[in-house]
Amino acid sequence: MKSAPKSYPELVRKLREIKNLGWVENTRPSNIHGSIGNTLEDLLGKKENNLSLPDFLDFEIKARRSNTSSVVSLFSKATARRGNRKLFNKYNRIDSNDGISRLYCSLYMNTPSLIHGKYLFSLSFDDFANPQFINVEVEDTATGEKLKEAEWSIESLKKSTEKKLTNLVLCTADIKQNSDGLELINYTNFKCYFDFSFNKFINALRDGHIQVDFRIGADLNGKAAFKYHDHGTGFRISSSKLEKLYDKWDII
Repeated sequence: MKSAPKSYPELVRKLREIKNLGWVENTRPSNIHGSIGNTLEDLLGKKENNLSLPDFLDFEIKARRSNTSSVVSLFSKATARRGNRKLFNKYNRIDSNDGISRLYCSLYMNTPSLIHGKYLFSLSFDDFANPQFINVEVEDTATGEKLKEAEWSIESLKKSTEKKLTNLVLCTADIKQNSDGLELINYTNFKCYFDFSFNKFINALRDGHIQVDFRIGADLNGKAAFKYHDHGTGFRISSSKLEKLYDKWDII
């Protein structure tokens, strides 16, 4: 197995080598959505680790396809005190296509999202200038009633971000299939971001650049079929906005 890089200069050297390889075979064909990042990790010699930690040398690896306006998943964090379960119990709806109860929604600060044609979901700070909590607010458009239904503490988000996002590598790649139907990947660009700033993260959240995705519902197959399953509450940002979170960056 390839050995993982042990210093930033070595990481840069390996990324340049991978960039010069041209088209390489996808090493994780069963992973529909994460093949670019997973194949890169295999090429770099990454071993499985705790998902709350960075991938290499304090660098988190993120991936995107070329010519797409993709969002980057920064981290996942459920709301406090089983707030996700409470949201699901109160606001889920049964999908008429498969009979599965779901609550899927993307929330932003100050821009409400209409859910089920009735509820306006949005994010808010308890104190806009000096926040201690981020709230999930829900307004019933029929009655005008507005409730705070769930929350994260700022401190809990700070721990999640500063542990995992200190530095980040965003890789961009092209994908195609060869004549045998195998997926091939060509890594075209690497951009390294240094010194994550939690204050900048809060400002990006305040300005509506951070997207928070709830994906709660059951699986159709497997041992947990038709049982409650929280697929993770993801904090995401457009790849073009990543510079808003870091102090400096470098293109390889």
